[in-house]
Amino acid sequence: MRAFQNTDAQQKIEQLKKSLHHLRETLHQERATAKAKILDLEAELSNLRKPIGVD
Repeated sequence: MRAFQNTDAQQKIEQLKKSLHHLRETLHQERATAKAKILDLEAELSNLRKPIGVD
């Protein structure tokens, strides 16, 4: 019985590790996407602040 509990616990640990890895990857991707969007919005805002007729 103890060996079965050990195996079950090890499987749960491995699943949790995989989930954590996936969440870290997702967080990294979301941060990169958010940073890119911020840069785009800052550039757009900068362009809108330029006086009309000035390049």
